[in-house]
Amino acid sequence: MNFMLIIALSMIAIPSIAWSMDVTDQKPTAFEIISSDPKLLTFKKALDRSGLSAVLKKGGDITVFAPTNAAFDEWPTDELAKLFAQPVALRTLVEFHLVDGLIDIDSLQTRQYLVTRLGRLVSVMRDEPYILIDDARILDGDKRAVNGIVHIIDTVLEP
Repeated sequence: MNFMLIIALSMIAIPSIAWSMDVTDQKPTAFEIISSDPKLLTFKKALDRSGLSAVLKKGGDITVFAPTNAAFDEWPTDELAKLFAQPVALRTLVEFHLVDGLIDIDSLQTRQYLVTRLGRLVSVMRDEPYILIDDARILDGDKRAVNGIVHIIDTVLEP
């Protein structure tokens, strides 16, 4: 009889264990993907200073073209410091890297342009083995988040 009770109790416990594993296996947000990548620290700082971190922390489908630290290092230091001291200008720059909707690599293969959250167009071209967004190469794409997709690019897009 004790054996039957153990079996019955284990059948009740197994579904609750499986449910709790599903909850902890959720995808990160777009902001968490960016925050956890040491190659994107400057872009994370730009998101924070521009006030756009919140957009990438919450729901809603968004595609992010995130420039690497090396991309920001291509700018003269004084220009970059000046940009980071001006939240409105920084917000404009960051919004040029955001596109509403989920746009993965396969979808980019069939597009010629995208409209950024800034309302401006960026071109999409193929230059094997890369896909270019304006002049920026996608180095690592399709990082899936619960609220979007992050593509890492090698150049800061300029509006």
